[in-house]
Amino acid sequence: MSKAIVTRDNFIWKDVTAEVSDISGNKASFYVMQGVYALHEDESESLLESTEELAEALKLGLRIVQEVGHMPRKQKRKWFYSADKELIDGYWYVKVADLEFNN
Repeated sequence: MSKAIVTRDNFIWKDVTAEVSDISGNKASFYVMQGVYALHEDESESLLESTEELAEALKLGLRIVQEVGHMPRKQKRKWFYSADKELIDGYWYVKVADLEFNN
């Protein structure tokens, strides 16, 4: 079963080490064609371009991973939602102290 790995740069990888370690031949080349990476201890990655590189990475005990993507950024809550406000005749009024102009 695959598991997700999140690195310090908030990138998500799918760990396929267990799936890849038991295969050879055409299945191994299929994984290489899909684009698999060796994830190192320092969270750097290396693209594996051949089945020989895949076998070497497995021999070194590196995790074999596939790209998933970046984690979504946490968006800062807008000041408008936390400000005291009043709706009068279709216009919103807020206290000047609650206004924030910098992003």
